[in-house]
Amino acid sequence: MICKYGEPGEEYFILQEGQAEVRVMDDDGVLEEIKTISNGTGFGELALLYREPRSATITCLTDC
Repeated sequence: MICKYGEPGEEYFILQEGQAEVRVMDDDGVLEEIKTISNGTGFGELALLYREPRSATITCLTDC
């Protein structure tokens, strides 16, 4: 797991290699997969910009 929904956001990430799954909380409180990201994708900026907890859980699907 790279980052977890609800954790404080203190870093910005760039996925150098591999693939990761992005899951967000749905209206029922269940983490739902919304997309898969791969090489060169950046994420984590919203928590930094708005000083809010992470809005998604990012989990590696391959070596990252």
